[in-house]
Amino acid sequence: MTGQGLLDSSCIRGCECFNFTSSIHCDLRNFTHLPQMPKDNADDIDLLNLSRNRLTTVVTRAFASLSNLKILHLEFNSITSIEAQAFAGLSQLEELYLQFNNIQAFQSLVFKDLFALLMLDVSHNQIQALPEAIFNNTDLYYLDLSSNQLTGISDNLFHSTDNLTTLIFAENPLISLPGAAFSNSKHLHSMILRNTRLQTIDRDLYSVFGHLDHLDLSN
Repeated sequence: MTGQGLLDSSCIRGCECFNFTSSIHCDLRNFTHLPQMPKDNADDIDLLNLSRNRLTTVVTRAFASLSNLKILHLEFNSITSIEAQAFAGLSQLEELYLQFNNIQAFQSLVFKDLFALLMLDVSHNQIQALPEAIFNNTDLYYLDLSSNQLTGISDNLFHSTDNLTTLIFAENPLISLPGAAFSNSKHLHSMILRNTRLQTIDRDLYSVFGHLDHLDLSN
């Protein structure tokens, strides 16, 4: 254990812990399974970095003891499965990074406990579809869905994401994009649709585009 500044029971075996940042760094540890979370002072931890390992599954209530966690890094793993209650207990989480994994689908309520979630990056996966209510309980303002396998989205996908300002769809085989999906997106300022397969633009999208500060429809 290489913890620094925290007692062993307040860290994760094989990781680095720092009192002054209340963070645990477990990146590049060659983990194939999620390690046991800290037992002591767990509610003091606000950042957990598990990126660049070989994780394949995020199990139910994997981080439930970290009730005040604000930033969670799971990018650059081999994650294929995220159980429905994987993020239960993380009501204070603001940033979640899942890019560069092998995720093909999400459970419909996988983010239901993430009431404070502001930033979500699921780019560079294999996601083929998104459940209609997946973002309902979040407070997202930044969402990166780029470099997946999305061909379309439901009309109600963003109906509860009133604060969404940046949406990235680049590098998806999008065929259609319903304007109705953005009827409540009053704060949307940037939309990236670069390198998709959109051939026609839904009439309702023109009013959405008119409020944007940045729109990329290149290629």
